[in-house]
Amino acid sequence: MTKGRAPARLVSRWAALAVWALACLPGSALARGPGLRLAAPERVVGDGETAVVLTLKVVPARAANGVKDIKAIAAAGTIGEIRRLQDGTFQIELVPPSVAAERRVAVSVTASLGKRRLSASKRLKVVAPEIEIPALRSKGPLAIQAPARVYLGRDRGVEISLARHRGKAPRLKVSAGALSAPSERPDGRLLFRYTPPEQRFPQVAILAAADADGMLLDWLAIPLYGRGQIETETEAHARVVVRIDETVYGPFRADGRGRVKAVVEAPPGVAQGVTITTDRLGNEKEAPLDLGVPEFNRLLALCPRGGDRLLMLAVDERGQPDESARLDVQASKGWLSPPAKLDAGVYQSLFTVAEDSRIGEKIALGASLSSAESSSASCRVAVRGGRPAAIKLFAIPSVYVAGSGTPITLRAELFDSGSRPAQNVPLEFTAELGKVGGVHTLSQGKIAASLTMTDALAGKRRAVITARTVAEKPLSAQAEVELRPGRVSRLELRAARSELRADGRSSTVLRVRTFDAFGNAVPGAELKAKAAGEVGAFAFQESTDEFQASYTAPFSYEPLEDTIAVFGSGTDVEASERIALSPSKRLVSIGPRVGYATNLGKLSSLAFALDTQFRLPFGDENLLVGIEGLYYWTDQSWLAEGEEGKTSLWVLPLLARVSYQIPIGPLALYLGVAGGASLSMRETSSENTGKTSSFAVQMALAGHLGLDLEAGPGRVAIEAAYLYSPAEDEWLQGNLGGLLIFAGYRFEI
Repeated sequence: MTKGRAPARLVSRWAALAVWALACLPGSALARGPGLRLAAPERVVGDGETAVVLTLKVVPARAANGVKDIKAIAAAGTIGEIRRLQDGTFQIELVPPSVAAERRVAVSVTASLGKRRLSASKRLKVVAPEIEIPALRSKGPLAIQAPARVYLGRDRGVEISLARHRGKAPRLKVSAGALSAPSERPDGRLLFRYTPPEQRFPQVAILAAADADGMLLDWLAIPLYGRGQIETETEAHARVVVRIDETVYGPFRADGRGRVKAVVEAPPGVAQGVTITTDRLGNEKEAPLDLGVPEFNRLLALCPRGGDRLLMLAVDERGQPDESARLDVQASKGWLSPPAKLDAGVYQSLFTVAEDSRIGEKIALGASLSSAESSSASCRVAVRGGRPAAIKLFAIPSVYVAGSGTPITLRAELFDSGSRPAQNVPLEFTAELGKVGGVHTLSQGKIAASLTMTDALAGKRRAVITARTVAEKPLSAQAEVELRPGRVSRLELRAARSELRADGRSSTVLRVRTFDAFGNAVPGAELKAKAAGEVGAFAFQESTDEFQASYTAPFSYEPLEDTIAVFGSGTDVEASERIALSPSKRLVSIGPRVGYATNLGKLSSLAFALDTQFRLPFGDENLLVGIEGLYYWTDQSWLAEGEEGKTSLWVLPLLARVSYQIPIGPLALYLGVAGGASLSMRETSSENTGKTSSFAVQMALAGHLGLDLEAGPGRVAIEAAYLYSPAEDEWLQGNLGGLLIFAGYRFEI
């Protein structure tokens, strides 16, 4: 029996040994009992917004129903909702922190299963998000294009492209970093590779492009973002967010000692950030964070080959053109003028060579920002030629037509005392009209500039341009540009009088002003006129910048309105003016009248008159000449005293008269004189002599005053006259005339 049990005991012992070995295996349920398994993506993007899902499993799965109090803690980022799935697994939502560089983030999970505490952990690789960086483009002619931000320590090199200048590659200079030799893109633009500086602190790289003479063509400031690790201390396990400018990093969880470390990126000009700390009770506190960023150089200097100036490019802390930079300039020898602003962020100081300078001598020109000790730049110029003793200035072309847009080149030539090309010195160009720019050196002793002429010539016929050296004893020269207006595009017509008499003689002055499209007077215009009246030749008046011509009204007995049209010869430009023409007065009038004649004595009778008047076709139209005949009679006694009988007297004055009219609206007052002879016939019947007749001719003089009113084809007239016709013979003695008052109608023909 004993021998029969020995094999059974041996088997049980080996079985116990196998169970013990299985229990000792890692992950064995027999060794650890129920547990947690945490699965997560190997790599997640840390933008602070995009959530990822972690999967939690309970081993064995049948124990999942008993798991309670699941808690998840992340060293950085935000834990979201924890969801139980039907298969007994759990999903944990995690929003990774916003990071600037790769970071390992530990996530730990704990849970309760009965009296046991279960746990699991995982380390996630959180990488910085890929950001699409826009292009930065200059405003100048080369259209320099570069990334809007370059990250120091991450970007080993970036591409910069620009256009050629007149078919040639411009010369580049950069304040920080280095540039490769250019290559050409398929579109013809030049391509450079820019290598940022080794320093990691935020700064700005000022890139300048110059022509072969070193004159500035275009420039661009490229922001260089710095990268570094910050470290701050707060309460243990507090939640910390770091804000740099407009970018937020985190949240991060402080360790047990309250320490937080994070890599951040900062743009130039930002020296301080903010930490926002939230403790376990939800209390929030903000505190400033010093980034320890040093100052950087914000200045770049250029020395053109002409050796007559120092060009400076200045930016502010954020890399924008410095509009109000305070610059200090200095020269190792000679004199620099106070800096003058040429454009946003672009300044210039003109350099005057010292009298004892030698040809070929190198002179250092430098500048610095008064407000920033670390911002300075310098370059060197070489002295060329002797000192200027004379200067000449030329304008090419010397004629400018408004609206043509013709560029005018100004060329100044400097000569030393031996009439040889002198060394280049600063020149100031001024123009009476237009704007001078683009000053550049052509060669030794030759400096050029461009004159952009304005099309509004301000009434000038010539514009004087002056070139002057900047020195204690300046030299100057002048050139003239003849200014010519463009084609006539507008006319202004005015008449000195807008109302005339249509008598063929009345006239006025026409004034015509001719303008081109820019408001300039055009003195050489050819004008033509069209009108019912007569328009004389146009003559230009220099004193008033206008053309003048005479206009003579046509002849008409009817009221007219004459439209005078003036044309620019060879153009469709026209101007017009209206002249109101009142009808011409009739030349001949016949006026029958009836009235009463009396001399307040022996004469008292009805009177009749008939006159014919003429307006002279020359001279004053209100002057009338004519003839008239009067007729009256009387039966009153003209006998001698004591004699009885009857006397009848008939008088027929024939007069030549002159009258002058004074128009008063529709009325006309007239007055005049007349002279001629009176024919008289006397018939007497008396007891002593019987019946006798006599005929006599006497002198007659008269004056008259009247008023007439236009009515129908003629005028109604009232007239008072006094006639003096003395008679002195054996039968008649006294005045055969007297006061005559008439009313009648004058027919105008």
